[in-house]
Amino acid sequence: MVGKEGIVIKNYGRMNQWGRQLFAKIVREDFKETNRAVFGSVKQDTSDTKKIAEAYATEARIRKRALSLINEGGHKLDRGLMRFLPVAVVQDIFKEETDEICKQFKNINLPTLKQSVAKKCLNIIDKMMVEAMPKDEVEE
Repeated sequence: MVGKEGIVIKNYGRMNQWGRQLFAKIVREDFKETNRAVFGSVKQDTSDTKKIAEAYATEARIRKRALSLINEGGHKLDRGLMRFLPVAVVQDIFKEETDEICKQFKNINLPTLKQSVAKKCLNIIDKMMVEAMPKDEVEE
């Protein structure tokens, strides 16, 4: 079911160790940020690495690489794509934007960049999976 906060996935056939139904919740990124701001745990990170991820790991670039992995690489549109997508996006960024990155930014932390890009990739994959679902399966 899709709600204002995100998507809830329920498994009616499985119970946890206390006999309660198992479920997972995928929360929208804007809801997470709003929630963090309300409860005061927003951290301001203004490092070059975060700026690079924000500027160059765009939704269009992530979708382009995901579709390339699906259409040309034979992968399925599921979370298993995360094994390949963040690295492909980072490689694409450096392949196409190296000159601009070198001119604008001084410090790059590659593990942090990969982590930031991976978070964005996961959100986009989840979004693409919802978009690919038949309309009658998506509740609003």
